[in-house]
Amino acid sequence: MLALLLALAAPGRAAALDNPEVAGPWGSPTATDGAAAWWNPAGLAGGRGTRVLVEGAPTFAAIAYDRAEPHAGSDRLVLSGVVPYAGVASDLGDALPGLGAGLALAVPFIRGGASTVEDGAARYAMRSGEVRAVELSSGLAYTLARDTPHALSLGAAVGVLFSSWTATVDQDTLPDLDALIEGEGEASPYTDADLENPDYAARLEFGELTDRAVVARLGLRARLGDRAALGLAWTSGARVRNTGDLTLRFGCPPQSDTLGRFGSERLGLCDATLRADAAVAYALPWRVHAGLAIEPAAVLRTEVMFGLVGWSRFTDFDIAVSGVAERNPTLSREAVDLVEQRRLWARGGTTSPWFAFDAKLRPAPGLLVGARVLRDPSAIADEAVSANNYDADDTVVSGQLAWTLPLPGPEAQLGISYAHHFLAPREVSTSGFSQTVEGPAPEDRWNYPHANGAWTGSIDRLGLQLRVTLGG
Repeated sequence: MLALLLALAAPGRAAALDNPEVAGPWGSPTATDGAAAWWNPAGLAGGRGTRVLVEGAPTFAAIAYDRAEPHAGSDRLVLSGVVPYAGVASDLGDALPGLGAGLALAVPFIRGGASTVEDGAARYAMRSGEVRAVELSSGLAYTLARDTPHALSLGAAVGVLFSSWTATVDQDTLPDLDALIEGEGEASPYTDADLENPDYAARLEFGELTDRAVVARLGLRARLGDRAALGLAWTSGARVRNTGDLTLRFGCPPQSDTLGRFGSERLGLCDATLRADAAVAYALPWRVHAGLAIEPAAVLRTEVMFGLVGWSRFTDFDIAVSGVAERNPTLSREAVDLVEQRRLWARGGTTSPWFAFDAKLRPAPGLLVGARVLRDPSAIADEAVSANNYDADDTVVSGQLAWTLPLPGPEAQLGISYAHHFLAPREVSTSGFSQTVEGPAPEDRWNYPHANGAWTGSIDRLGLQLRVTLGG
């Protein structure tokens, strides 16, 4: 069953840095259905019977990039897939009154895409790729004085993150070749105008690099009379080090570049294909969720939500290439030393809040109409924006419809939702990334082609939900 659930999560993608729509329109810090297993484990003890929530969310997104000079150009990265959620919350019956338990499969962090432009302007950041964390968690909760108007529930959960990282990206080898030539006492023939020439590029094809990590979650939920509830939850961060295979495909300088061609051939890297081991490490954020739900009337429920996501932990990709000598035994030691590297790639994350307002109206028996507005500011500063590190100020407007199914047994509800992300355009003119062969090299974590230019994006999400209550 676990393998099946993880397979369902595999094709999901989204464009923003974070996924703020876990469990779709039912996800909230005061939830007591299957969404509580991820949002706030205290909600696991907030309802009766066994409550199941399953959602599949086809998501379609795109990022467009018009790069500024030098080396101007354009690119378009498209993203699509189905993002899943599955959660169950259950009381443990009269034998253990006040105690609840739950399980959840969630995708809290997911991004990726593929370029639709041949040799597009983003190729030195990403031709294609996906970064994903799928969480499988379980939790327990207990309600104190559950039969009183102001009952308090406390909950805790532990989750296993199944992390993966894959990418195809070009790397400009000209700065390394320039340093090699100058190290041998020759005058370099190159200028910055020669950078980003495909003859001097290596294509890096990272297979699916994987890792696992453990996260912890604590929550409380207070019932404030018959018509209000307050929820608060905290989730720990995690550090992952994804490992797997890497294929490097080198170009070859033209015959007219005598020094560069000779150096590349001498190293055995001219049009060479090498195998290596790769590791990519980074930190995923901690989270705080809070919500206040009020039912001003029997047919109306509203909720104000707040979140804080600790993306300040996400400072760099730490990328290591190793195993070159063992996997390419004919390669010279000098070439091995050149290819085997450990490099940082600046991510520049900042701790970011989000805010949302949700309303659910039951205008007729068996029918529910809902709407939500969510504001999710960017967690990436202009200097660190790139095709593989894109984020934008995001306003999400969504609506939902749900129908109670006329079944003789369990209470079942079928729903559909649609969300559009209004991503603010970004005009980047202060990119921290730069490369040069004419002067001192930038700090390693910034030593990549610049990302100045105009960025725009869009995300559309269609959600299909099934909620079932057994024995409530």
